[in-house]
Amino acid sequence: CHMEMAMAAAAATSAAPTAHAKAPLINAAAAQLPLSRDLLAYYQSRVAAAEKDMVSLQGRLEEVERHVEAAQQSRRDLLRRTDEVAELQRALSDSHVFVWEARDTAARLQAENDGLRIQEAEDRRKIQHLLALVEPLSSDA
Repeated sequence: CHMEMAMAAAAATSAAPTAHAKAPLINAAAAQLPLSRDLLAYYQSRVAAAEKDMVSLQGRLEEVERHVEAAQQSRRDLLRRTDEVAELQRALSDSHVFVWEARDTAARLQAENDGLRIQEAEDRRKIQHLLALVEPLSSDA
């Protein structure tokens, strides 16, 4: 009979919204039942142990939530850094193109400069040749 009443009291109080709200309801229901002191102490210790376990589990849940948030932040940082790396790679590629264009321009200008120097040397030889031809005429006059 005591066991049935204890089970009925436990079932009636299981519909309570939270563990903290359950404890006063259980204690009130238990106080109304004609239970032995030992049985009452046993169930009170079970309730206290369950509440302690729940507090412990809530702490673990909060810790897991912190770890999940840290993992999400790490993912966001990784995505941001991946974007930065991609941007830097594009900039590096653009700079390589610029360097190759600058080298090409420098080589073209060097070739043009070499051609102009050769032309200058030829022009000097022609001028010297023409001056050599004109000098005998000016000494005859």
